[in-house]
Amino acid sequence: MAGQSKVSPGEKGSSMKPRNPQPPEWAEQLLERLLPARDRQTITGDLREEYLEVILPSYGPLRAHFWYLRQLSSIASRSLVSHFFTSRSLAMHDVLRTPLLIASLWTCICGAWLATMESILQHPGYPTRIAIALGVALIGLATILARFLHLSARSERWLWIAAVALIALGGYAFVNNLLTSHFEGFVFLLSLSFILQGFLMLAALGWPRAGARPTPPPLAKTTAS
Repeated sequence: MAGQSKVSPGEKGSSMKPRNPQPPEWAEQLLERLLPARDRQTITGDLREEYLEVILPSYGPLRAHFWYLRQLSSIASRSLVSHFFTSRSLAMHDVLRTPLLIASLWTCICGAWLATMESILQHPGYPTRIAIALGVALIGLATILARFLHLSARSERWLWIAAVALIALGGYAFVNNLLTSHFEGFVFLLSLSFILQGFLMLAALGWPRAGARPTPPPLAKTTAS
């Protein structure tokens, strides 16, 4: 009939052919917002490639979409947790830097002074007490050097062992001083300073700093079930 356009069989077939399935557009956009700029192209590209070449041919569009959403939820949860702890550790690093240096200097001076006095007085058991006092002084000195040398977070974590030792030593001295018949104020202050520095070391050392490149969140295991 006049006025009606004829459609060739090839054109009719091509118009009825379904569009190639793609990952959910909204999920890809959300993933790009969650990832750091340096990782967006790599991770989203890897996910899209695996979606199109492996998951979609093996499981079909519905289960492939479900797989992609699983990847998104896994990356989103890891990114949020990483952002929370990184932000908190950066804040702690800035706030506790000065108190930790002051406490470390005090601990270093006290340890050296105690070792000197023990070597002069030489009461029974003084070699052991000299060794403990020198150990305390070395912990304070090592903490100061760690801050000024800007060691890596992994290297600073070795000082957590020293922090636990300081807390244990301070706690023992504190309790023992309370239980003795002659309470000594200087021992009381020393024990509290050791405990304080131990906790400051655990809170301020060994955590990521600004400018450190975090490890990209790993992809979930390839499965659509």
